[in-house]
Amino acid sequence: MKLFPLIFCLFIFFFKSSAQTPDDLPKNTYTVGANIFKGIALQHDNSLAYLAGTYPGGLEISIDKNNYGNQPWQQLYNYPDVGLSLTYFDMNNEEVLGKVVAAIIYLRIHLRRSEKSELFFRLGTGVGYSTNPYDPEDNTTNTVISSTLTQSMQGRLGYNHWLGNRFKLTSALTLTHFSNGAIKKPNKGINIPSLNFGMAYALFKETPEYFTHDLSAINKKPIHFNLLFAGGVKERDQIGDKKYAFYALSFFADKQISRRSRLNLGLEGFMDFSARQDVREGKQLDPGEEPDYKRAGIALGHDLLLGKVALLIQFGVYIYRPYKSDKPIYQKYGLKYFFSEKYFASMLLKVHYGKADAMEWGIGVRF
Repeated sequence: MKLFPLIFCLFIFFFKSSAQTPDDLPKNTYTVGANIFKGIALQHDNSLAYLAGTYPGGLEISIDKNNYGNQPWQQLYNYPDVGLSLTYFDMNNEEVLGKVVAAIIYLRIHLRRSEKSELFFRLGTGVGYSTNPYDPEDNTTNTVISSTLTQSMQGRLGYNHWLGNRFKLTSALTLTHFSNGAIKKPNKGINIPSLNFGMAYALFKETPEYFTHDLSAINKKPIHFNLLFAGGVKERDQIGDKKYAFYALSFFADKQISRRSRLNLGLEGFMDFSARQDVREGKQLDPGEEPDYKRAGIALGHDLLLGKVALLIQFGVYIYRPYKSDKPIYQKYGLKYFFSEKYFASMLLKVHYGKADAMEWGIGVRF
């Protein structure tokens, strides 16, 4: 149940984008596909020598919802597809890694397409199920996947070639990442680049014309303010330690600069009870030192606007950090879903120089 909020966000994204539209707008069509793949598990850390010679492979099946301009944002991104894939990974390292099955919601943006071909970029996130995660008694070697349920992220650059009106050959270069966002340690994560080859079939023989919207106007209000409260749980680096709560409070100003983009700048405060425990135990401290474990930072970010969904990339620097157990710079990556123009929810991964710190779940107001 730890990943239920993630699953909930994914289904909101998929089904809300499939919502009913007025009769004068084009309906959606669907395409199903399957592909096989072969990849390699990257050794991104010196402690992961056991990944040498690990070449995962498997099978992916998918369904795409083809959009034709039901919503204005679809026109901005060349009418992208929204899809759901189910992927079986044979990690080719049974004793340590076992197998992984992943369900991923994705957005596929067409970079270029013609009557016979498509060049696209696909970005997705989802949930993975591992058959052989880290276990303190039976599998201490697996430091990349420590929980049965894990989060997955995937990027793909691909090319499709149509064979007539309904069949097409598919090929792609894919990067898949599995990590649990430091909910449970160890959490090295695993990165798998792969080559994919397969075929897809359009379920509808005829397709509607693409609808065009008037995109000349954007929100003219110069600045909006955002208040976001987020939290979650995490473990310390000690394997088998209990989980500690953490909280973050953020206040941002944002400015929409185009139909696709919005910039934000603001202040954040952090209260991490795992850091408080480290201070109490004197971790990385001289005898007698008891610095404040709380932190504050200033952050600059960018929202990529996709209708009710915004993809966030944010970079921050701590301006108050008495306990210096982490790097002074942090990043956040994730998504926000807007229930209305005023209220939104967020799912953000906070990292320090590429090291996952925590998964933040938040609720916010924009005014």
